[in-house]
Formats: sequence, structure tokens, C-alpha cells
Amino acid sequence: NSGKKQLTELHDWASNLDTFQALSGDVRKALFTNSITLLLLLKFAFKSSKASASQLQDGIQSCYNPSDGSSEQVVQKVGKLILDKLVSPLQNIITTDEELEYFMAIILFDPSCE
Repeated sequence: NSGKKQLTELHDWASNLDTFQALSGDVRKALFTNSITLLLLLKFAFKSSKASASQLQDGIQSCYNPSDGSSEQVVQKVGKLILDKLVSPLQNIITTDEELEYFMAIILFDPSCE
């Protein structure tokens, strides 16, 4: 349900942009579909950048589930990669909700940007 909520929030956000609304339905659908993964990652990284190190570690640890065959070391490596490559760099680049909105708009209108 959390994923559906995130998608709905992002769709509502995009739908409220005048520039986005001015586009045809097919173009809006294509832009949103092509940018959704990056938008979700950006939003996740921004929210994570506001968390403490122990909260982040707890979140990573909660992804480990021995019954699904996942290795605790693999989960920790993936978590560290997310922190190092997404969260840490964003702490210096995007510091306010307004900056997040600007970056999200850039991604929405140009999903090829990285």
C-alpha cells in the first residue's frame, strides 16, 4: 500500500504542474512512466537524508529476512550502496523541499537526466 500511496502522491504532484497539464495525455503518460523510478528514488533519498545514521541502519536491517534466503551481508551491501551513492550526495545538493520539487520537475520533464 505504501508503494501505491507514493505513486498516487507523485501523480497528484505532477498533475498540479501547469506545464505538465498543458501537454497531451499521451505525452503526460509517457513522461510520467519514464520518470517514475527516478522520482521515487529521489524522494526516498531526500527523505532518508533527513534521518539519523541509526535510523537508516535500522531501516536497512529491517530489509533482512532470513526466511526469503537473502544474505544479511548482501542486504547490508545494498543498503550501504544506497547510502553512499544516493543519500549522502543529496545531503549537500538538495536541502529544502523547494529544491526537491525543482529536481523532481527536471526529472519529470527530462527522464534521461541522471
